[in-house]
Amino acid sequence: MFNKAVPIRTCSRWRKPEMQESVFAVIMAGGRGTRFWPLSRRDRPKQFLRVTPGGTLIQNTVARIEPVIPADRVLIVLGEDQRQLASQQLPDLPHTNFIVEPVGRNTAPAIGLASRVILERDPDAVMVVLPADHVIDDEDDFRQVLCAAATAASRSDVLVVLGIRPDRPETGYGYIRPGGLWEIEAGRQFLKVERFAEKPSREDAAAYVEQGDLWNSGMFIWRASAIRDRLRIHMPALHAALDDLFADRNGAGRARRLRDLYPRLEAVSIDYGVMEKAREVVVLPCEFGWNDVGSWSSLAALWQKDDSDNAVLGQATTVNSRGCVVHSGDRLVALVDMQNVIVIDTPDAVLICPTSSDQKVRDLVHLLAISSLDRHL
Repeated sequence: MFNKAVPIRTCSRWRKPEMQESVFAVIMAGGRGTRFWPLSRRDRPKQFLRVTPGGTLIQNTVARIEPVIPADRVLIVLGEDQRQLASQQLPDLPHTNFIVEPVGRNTAPAIGLASRVILERDPDAVMVVLPADHVIDDEDDFRQVLCAAATAASRSDVLVVLGIRPDRPETGYGYIRPGGLWEIEAGRQFLKVERFAEKPSREDAAAYVEQGDLWNSGMFIWRASAIRDRLRIHMPALHAALDDLFADRNGAGRARRLRDLYPRLEAVSIDYGVMEKAREVVVLPCEFGWNDVGSWSSLAALWQKDDSDNAVLGQATTVNSRGCVVHSGDRLVALVDMQNVIVIDTPDAVLICPTSSDQKVRDLVHLLAISSLDRHL
């Protein structure tokens, strides 16, 4: 059963979350950014690139939460081949705060692993899970949202997901059907989740938006013990494996056990493994200006545009071309009579595709991976 509503508490601007000593952030940084090929590569995936103003995407993510969650309580989950790059870009984070996965096994194992690390440090911890590659326009409002969500999560076993009010049908996002009121915290309405929906067709996406569904942001807030218990219920094999791993208190022994155990875990997202099955899941609708930077065309909203709605980063000139996305390095890219085309120029590879096909770039990367062209990955 859902908890009954509790009295409203306020969270003023710039105030840190309640139970501030027990709030940890886990930033998921192990992705490959395949839809950002050819700029995103194995040795420098999307989250470590400067494709938006300021620093790299992961640097901006850490800086965004620093006023409410200091560096010593920010954990980064990533792969071994990304650790050195992350350490260089995030020098203020303690080296013990980098949680290295031997192989990528999707978000459920990564979150489960991070929750156990946090529970060893603080059994009462609240855990904020954030992807490393999102862009937020109103960062002050975003921090207030985290404040409200952390306070709500600290008082119950609820799982909170941040839902984004959509401004268009989008086939690249999952959707959340909100239900009745669960609680009001700091003036924010937390709503019961009626259902999750995977990435839909164009027709279904339009229907979801019309029905008031929210985009699933992939940002979660809960007590670390709450997600541990949900994994025990809904993913017992993963829970048992983590029990086995953390029974070994020896650091070197645990590292060896992790390398042996982790590749055998089932690769499952936290959405499918837990969120779609669990009870006491609530959504907090948000309007702080969100972009998950999930594809090249998503950057069109972030880069400066010319009078013909072309989004350009680098050197480009266009003639009678409209709605194009262009990224260039040292060379000039010139477009003539082109409409809604993506052109990404790098020293050893060039991508050209319609903006409507940008989700298929990952299919191209898969093709390269199984061919003799894998040197371009």
